[in-house]
Amino acid sequence: MNWLVPLALMLLSNSYVLARPASSIPELSELSLASEGENKAPWFCHGIDCPRYTIIDKKDEYELRAYDATKWASTTITGTQLQQAESMGFRRLFSYISGANEKKANIPMTAPVKNLITPGAGPFCGSNFTISFFVPFEFQEATPTPSSPDVQIVSKDPFKVYVRSFAGFAQEGTIVQEAAALAKALEDASVQYDADTYVYAGYDAPFRVVNRHNEIWFFSTSA
Repeated sequence: MNWLVPLALMLLSNSYVLARPASSIPELSELSLASEGENKAPWFCHGIDCPRYTIIDKKDEYELRAYDATKWASTTITGTQLQQAESMGFRRLFSYISGANEKKANIPMTAPVKNLITPGAGPFCGSNFTISFFVPFEFQEATPTPSSPDVQIVSKDPFKVYVRSFAGFAQEGTIVQEAAALAKALEDASVQYDADTYVYAGYDAPFRVVNRHNEIWFFSTSA
């Protein structure tokens, strides 16, 4: 049993209220299914580029997705809190897409902003956060090299993730609670996944107040 499952049991036994999964909100679920059925980007991409995926399996608590091979612009922040890491990482990556690259190209914003979280080994140990922007489709083949050594272009092979979606504004406590809930669901289902890291994926601008969409990902380790 991984470290998130006891946390999930503690949170649930103390009646913590989790943000509702997006699939439990009828209008959001219907919009998502309609978009996927028409082979379009899901509704929560809001018209900007998002990485393509196929839904392999869908449960009440999560879905299993298969993503295509992709490139991401990434930066890693070590030993800080999530909010500070996301702020610092976003600034670095936004500078890159705003022209801080070898071609001085203005690169369109995409979704999601992906945060790979590697929790610290103990209560007073820092965590690692790798913040990433999806490289738009028009730049996937010829991706401009970042000017800053703090930003790297990462080629990601096809991968599978277990995804739990939830609505609302995602604060640090909510993200941990949702990750714990997903970990418990995966443990209950006896599926194989990497329990050492997880991803928080955010799709919305800060000032969007309705139909917000957030996700937690755990990477599948099954063939």
